[in-house]
Amino acid sequence: EKAIGSYKVKGIEFLVNKRNNKFSTWLSYTLADNKYTFNDFQEINFPNNIDITHAITFGSSFSTGNFKVAAGFNWYSGKPTTKPVSGEEIIENEINYEAANSSNLDEYLRVDFSATYKFKIYKNIRAHVGASIWNSLNKKNTLSSYYRVENDLPIEIQQTSLGLTPNLTFRVKF
Repeated sequence: EKAIGSYKVKGIEFLVNKRNNKFSTWLSYTLADNKYTFNDFQEINFPNNIDITHAITFGSSFSTGNFKVAAGFNWYSGKPTTKPVSGEEIIENEINYEAANSSNLDEYLRVDFSATYKFKIYKNIRAHVGASIWNSLNKKNTLSSYYRVENDLPIEIQQTSLGLTPNLTFRVKF
């Protein structure tokens, strides 16, 4: 359904960052309330699709010479989703949904590690090699979900993040 509405965000973010010659560490926390308003809808006010109430990010890196290692942690409360009404999922061959965005997906958690090294190949030719592991805990994070009807039942389709993901880089500058 097409309609004109508005979007309001209220929140606060807290960030602490400490650096010295070899270490850099940061921690952030965000508290937010994201709401849609559509006067033409049955539910006039409801959470925005990207309403993430709580988010925590932590990162730390250590550098010495041409070598650098880092680790990062990302956690946030689950994004809003709309589920079928329990016990009355299908009415007249269509999914009977709860109030818009009245449920939440599971929380999101990801821990990453990386290391890089810079070196000289020849006079004015430098290189950068790196390795990282994203989602090192191999957590299956649900990013979004939707439903479709199969055999008179609602079937949930979940879109998930990548699992454990190694990454290698090699750059040459000349």
